[in-house]
Amino acid sequence: MLTAMILAGCIPPETDSDLSLPTADTHTTTDSETGETAEPTGSCGEVGTFDMVIRGRAENVAGGGVAGADLTLVERNWSPGTYGKAVTDSSGRFELKGVALPYAEKCWGTGVQIWLEGETDSLAGDRPLNWDLIKAIAAEAKELEMLAPVILRDRK
Repeated sequence: MLTAMILAGCIPPETDSDLSLPTADTHTTTDSETGETAEPTGSCGEVGTFDMVIRGRAENVAGGGVAGADLTLVERNWSPGTYGKAVTDSSGRFELKGVALPYAEKCWGTGVQIWLEGETDSLAGDRPLNWDLIKAIAAEAKELEMLAPVILRDRK
């Protein structure tokens, strides 16, 4: 079961887990005496934002760098939106500043889903960044050098 959760992107493999995954579900409560609604609560833990400089490379399926690719850093689930943009240089390298990226402790993969999307006129692709970001945050880093590229394939 633990292996299936790791492969599904629910919990990092290096963490100890009781196998009870938190979810991003939230709910409000109402005070029975005053009738006032309390702030939403959830099972994720601390929620906030962080900034991160991300460096990496965009490649085609043959492993060559893709020059002039438009890259967009997006969150697809927790707080959908664009959090940074960059264009690759002549060798496919880029540097992107991710600003106010959402953070939901213990909900990476179930709540927060940060992806790097890339495209040119003829190529497109994306790559999940949660594990890379978790490791950078754990190391208290403000910069992330992606070890694997984002692969751009022919548009169909």
